[in-house]
Amino acid sequence: MKKLLFILVAVMFLAISPNKTNGQVSVDLQVFEPLPEINFAAFLLVNNLAGAPRIFSVRMEPKGVPVKLEGVIKWKKNQQSNFERLYTFLTQEFQSRNLSNTEIGNSDILIESDEMNSVLRDEALNKGKPTGTYLLEVRAIGEGGTVLGDDSHELLFLNPTQSLTIRIPRTGSSQNVGSVLTEWDQVLGVSGYSVKANVRTSGSQSLEEALESGNPIINNRDVGLKTVVNLRELLDREWLPGQEIVLQVTAIVEGPSGGNELFSNIVNFYLEDSESPFTAKLNNNIRSILESLPKELLEDTELLERLAEGDVEIIEIIREDGTKLTRLEIDELVSYLRDNPEVIVSFTENN
Repeated sequence: MKKLLFILVAVMFLAISPNKTNGQVSVDLQVFEPLPEINFAAFLLVNNLAGAPRIFSVRMEPKGVPVKLEGVIKWKKNQQSNFERLYTFLTQEFQSRNLSNTEIGNSDILIESDEMNSVLRDEALNKGKPTGTYLLEVRAIGEGGTVLGDDSHELLFLNPTQSLTIRIPRTGSSQNVGSVLTEWDQVLGVSGYSVKANVRTSGSQSLEEALESGNPIINNRDVGLKTVVNLRELLDREWLPGQEIVLQVTAIVEGPSGGNELFSNIVNFYLEDSESPFTAKLNNNIRSILESLPKELLEDTELLERLAEGDVEIIEIIREDGTKLTRLEIDELVSYLRDNPEVIVSFTENN
């Protein structure tokens, strides 16, 4: 069964007493939205909703008055101007009080009648996700069918297919150690975002492993509803030029069962000193190392000449197993080769 974010419940209260058939009942409908991804079938009203999620409540005043609850769910399809009735129900009489949908069909609130538009329901289900507009209406019905009070609420559904994507920094980019702006997509219905970042110390680490290892450099910092922040201002400990950073943003989506977390993609980027950009520094160091080697070692390669003329640029170093060296590992390798050029015994170029 496809999961949708449906609130298929409506409430209506009738507050009457045997001696006060002309009284009014205040009806206040509250929906716990935005709703998380929930199975549509869980909201089909039957005579026992004890196991259904808590998705709305109704407050009634005065209390202790014999009432019936009538609820109507309506659907307006995309590109249409009119609502169509999807589901209706009417409870048996009970004493007016505050309640939630989990009590309908349970305790003293039983269903007297209900009706589902099965054709419209199947059409809604076949969409695969909530589309158009849904409206929940509740009415308090008194003696003789008199409406004593009513309320309605247009339902806000959290699209279960929405995603959270970090737009900047881009994966593999170089960033100024003094200021790293990050921006991500806005997600509807969230109560806030948090940011987590860590240092990737080895190219053999997956991005997930790097993010979860050790002591995070930014440890789930709450940034409220901002979608653009400067990571430099969120640091729990200092970062350094040459480090590779992994980053993830989490959206907190409120819901009746406590809420869900929606995770972004994990982005990795490199820190460099604005006074000494990493790529330029790397190419200069490699060129210097090559120039220190015996000329016979360079007879079969044009790498030195092409570096000198700016025809090629070294942007990364890859191991034989295909994993990339981190910026810190590259710095250590270059430093070692500079001090020990004799370990270089040959060159092989792959076109």
